[in-house]
Amino acid sequence: MKYGRTLIILMILALTPLSCLADEGGLEISIPFTGVYLQQGSTLSTSLYVKSNFSYPISVDLCSEAPRGWNVTFRSYGYDITSIYLTPRAEKSVELKIKPPDNEEPGDYTITIYAKYGNVLSNKINLTIHLQPKPQVPPFELRVPYMSLRGQPGSTLDYRFDIKNNLDKDIVVGFNIIEAPEGWGISFKPSTYENRIISSVTIRPKDTQYGLVLSVNVPKYIPPGDYKIKFSVSTEGYTKEVDLTAKVSGIKEYRLTTPNRMLSFEVQAGEVRNVTLSVINEGTDVIQDIELTTSPPPGWEVKVYPEKIDILKVGETKSVTLTVQTPSNTLAGDYSLRVSAWNIDAGRQTLDLRITVTKQTYWGMIGILVVVLSVAILILVFWRFGRP
Repeated sequence: MKYGRTLIILMILALTPLSCLADEGGLEISIPFTGVYLQQGSTLSTSLYVKSNFSYPISVDLCSEAPRGWNVTFRSYGYDITSIYLTPRAEKSVELKIKPPDNEEPGDYTITIYAKYGNVLSNKINLTIHLQPKPQVPPFELRVPYMSLRGQPGSTLDYRFDIKNNLDKDIVVGFNIIEAPEGWGISFKPSTYENRIISSVTIRPKDTQYGLVLSVNVPKYIPPGDYKIKFSVSTEGYTKEVDLTAKVSGIKEYRLTTPNRMLSFEVQAGEVRNVTLSVINEGTDVIQDIELTTSPPPGWEVKVYPEKIDILKVGETKSVTLTVQTPSNTLAGDYSLRVSAWNIDAGRQTLDLRITVTKQTYWGMIGILVVVLSVAILILVFWRFGRP
């Protein structure tokens, strides 16, 4: 009987799962990684998984071992916690946060994490943190919203920029022009609404100076194109350079006139008169296809040659011949003749000429002939009857 009972007990033990024999080592923890890089002043946040192999509910303490000054906390549902409740053979995750001291030296540090239920300890995890130097913060940050602006010759381009002071003290920021086209007027101003010219500005701790302006005066007579401007902002040995672009578009502008600026002339009735006109490109861009037309008085025959100028380069002057023929029965007096030039890009130019029409003086010629004939008769009489 004694041996039979022993055999039965051994058979029961053989059929019973090992997990039901004892609950020793019934806690397990895990994290996604065991080594991580962290910058000075930063906080590490990750998940910690806790698993219970116990057959009954338990309250598990969360524990850590860290260097002096390091702050290790466990969080759940927005609260800092010290323990969690686990149902039989359940698993939960909590947030693990690790913050080194702000002045901690760079290097490798080990944080040990484990869980405990009474005298039962979970496995221990050694988390290695490679603490990296904090990036050097520049004294200021420079922001330029628009680094390329478009304008015409004679216009003003205002490049706005903001400066943020990153330090805990006042800083004096100086401005300097490094590169600019020759002959351009460039200055720094507090804002677009002020004409005061400045070379530096004082910014309070952690404050931002908004709306500073680099004002660029584009010369009036300059070819179209892209022009480069470079300026710098500096303080306490730190300098930030900025490259800007001024996109200058051409001005299509021309003038219709006469070579001697005279806008009046005389012509006899029935006479043909040629008048020279000038078309001058006074802009900064090439002008193509300028058409010329006239508006003469009724009955007059007026022609312009050429009727179209194909191309007029910058600063170029081209001559146009205006041929005017008045009817022979035109009354003497002043008449107006309008000449127009038209271009789709540069618009219309007009020139109003005053033409004075005179009559031919036939009676004057007859009078001269009578005088000449009378003198000839007197000479003949004296020659014939004046001899002894």
